[in-house]
This record gives sequence, C-alpha cells and structure tokens, in this order.
Amino acid sequence: MENKHLEAFARVKSDLIRTARSVAERGYSYRGFKVGCAMFVWRPKGVGLTERYRVFKAANAKPLKENRKFCAEMTLGCYARSNGYERIIAIAIAGLPQADDGSGIESATLLPCEDCRPFLANLPEVSSDTIILSVHNHTGLVEQRTLKEVLVLHGDKLPW
Repeated sequence: MENKHLEAFARVKSDLIRTARSVAERGYSYRGFKVGCAMFVWRPKGVGLTERYRVFKAANAKPLKENRKFCAEMTLGCYARSNGYERIIAIAIAGLPQADDGSGIESATLLPCEDCRPFLANLPEVSSDTIILSVHNHTGLVEQRTLKEVLVLHGDKLPW
C-alpha cells in the first residue's frame, strides 16, 4: 500500500474503530446480532483531503430469519464504489465474535463472514493489502490483518 494511504490511515485508525463500535448499535437482526462497519476510502480527484479521503459507516440488517442478510461491509463497498472512490484502504468491523458458517473458525474478534470475504476480495477497489480491523464490541479488543491474511486464515480462494 502506498505510504500516503498508510499515513492517512494512521491518523484515522482510532476514529474508524470508534465509529464501527458506535454504529453497531444501529444494527438490526431478528436474533440480536449487531455489526457495525466503518470504511476508510480514497479517490484521486477531490476538492481537498475531505473529498479524497472519507469514512463511511453502516450497520447490518436482517429483520426476519427468512430475509437475506444485509452485511455492513457489502453495503459500504457498494456505496464507496458508486460514489467514485477507487481505493478501500481499511475496513473496521465491530460486533461480537461468532463461528464462521463457512470455515467454522471463531477468532477473538469479529471477522468478515463467508459472504463478505469473496465479495470484498473481488471488488476492484479492494486489494490484498486492504487493512481489516476486527473489533470485539464488548471488550474493545482489536486485531489488525490484511484482507489476504483473513482469506488465508479461512482457507478462501485468493483472487490476486
């Protein structure tokens, strides 16, 4: 990842974590599973730093068991893309950890689910070095990995 993006990320890292934790309370699920996400994005053309770098936030939604789930990570990936942001630098995901439906892996913090991982990995704005901050919403524990590391951990196919 370019140094300019890493430097910008270092300045907003704690805000990303705080935002993801806060927006998780807006999550809605029939089973009470709440996830918040904050995404740090970049586009080359903008009026100033606030137009080139932005933080978007979203929460999950699955009101009924029969409904399709709407993951916060997918919502934000689409939003960043539709608003012309060309690079997703970092994604902070906050919630309570649970075993992954696909791999069965349960980490100390909440990682992207089996649906979000391939979606993110194949989104043009995301790369193998996109930073994933996974946050345990009760303890505040934060783990930092790259998307590639998350995919390898779950045994997912790497698109790069």
